[in-house]
Amino acid sequence: MPNPDSAQVYQVSDLGKMDFGPSPLAVLGYPVKHSVSPPMHNAALQEMSRKNPQYREWAYYKFEVPPEKLIESLPLFAEKGFLGLNCTIPHKTVVLPALSEVTGGARRKGAVNTLKRKGDIYTGDNTDGFGLQKAVVETLGLSLTECPVILLGAGGAARAAAAQCLEQGASDLWIGNRNQERLQALVGALREWSPQTRIRTFSLKNIPYEGLPAGALVVNSTSVGMQVKDPLPIDPRKLSACRGIYDMIYSPPETLLMQAALEAGIPAANGMAMLVWQGVKALEIWTGEPVPVAPMRTACEKALTDKE
Repeated sequence: MPNPDSAQVYQVSDLGKMDFGPSPLAVLGYPVKHSVSPPMHNAALQEMSRKNPQYREWAYYKFEVPPEKLIESLPLFAEKGFLGLNCTIPHKTVVLPALSEVTGGARRKGAVNTLKRKGDIYTGDNTDGFGLQKAVVETLGLSLTECPVILLGAGGAARAAAAQCLEQGASDLWIGNRNQERLQALVGALREWSPQTRIRTFSLKNIPYEGLPAGALVVNSTSVGMQVKDPLPIDPRKLSACRGIYDMIYSPPETLLMQAALEAGIPAANGMAMLVWQGVKALEIWTGEPVPVAPMRTACEKALTDKE
């Protein structure tokens, strides 16, 4: 198996200079230095190679690709034999016009994060919603359908989360955001394919705590909490019988929102499990085989700890 340096950041120009092996994979982003996807995937491939020697030839890299260069770079990755690609910020929507096929789930989520080579072009899928669904069960013991969901944010991550809730049959979805125009645009997109679903909205500038549902799961898809000085996006102590807080942020590992929840006796978890499970699903799409979760989780934990 190739032995790539998981910390190395490659450029598109490197495609013509280097040999990335017979079965390469990669994450594309801008910036992409922070990505822990290479150690996660390479750990899983190493484990899978114990039973199937073909995976010794597979390796996962990370490439920094400016958004304006993304679409023109995809044929170069195909020519070099990259079997699959992950797209991270800001490429999840930029890449859409270049794909030959996009799954229905990815279209509903309005973005793709997983590309699979089909001949000399790529098809698109989205594993973020699956990642959230599995993470909430694993870390909080809850599902996206057994209780009301209060979703914070109206960006790409929120759309993926909301779409997953609706696909799973959630009957009570509340979405809060500061920018109301963006919020209504998200709700409009969701209602296009799920017109019967009851979606309610509120402003994060003036949260109507008494009007929000009791016994809810709160999912934070905003970036509020990534900085130490960030305020609480919502105060879980003011929610009635809150059943859990899932914060998609994984760095820092414990945000102010999580701290407030835990101090109030409310279960809370960060976004690491979602990161792992979306990666598991992507590798399953590329290999067509079950993927070992434990080595991916261990590698992710180590990579994030090393960054602290």
